[in-house]
Amino acid sequence: MENRAGQLLALLFEDLFKKFNTELKKSIDQVLSKPNRVQQLDVARLLELQQNTITNGLVHAISTG
Repeated sequence: MENRAGQLLALLFEDLFKKFNTELKKSIDQVLSKPNRVQQLDVARLLELQQNTITNGLVHAISTG
């Protein structure tokens, strides 16, 4: 029998990772698009804001079935 649960989790992770990257790119684009930005691009801070996207998505999927 095939490991369907593992395949579904892999697909879910792929979707969540794409969402993570899309949201991170949007955040970076917002900072860089400001014409008179006074602060540097802080990628570490932006990563902290997005860090739970994948975790929360996986936890939600597993806890709700």
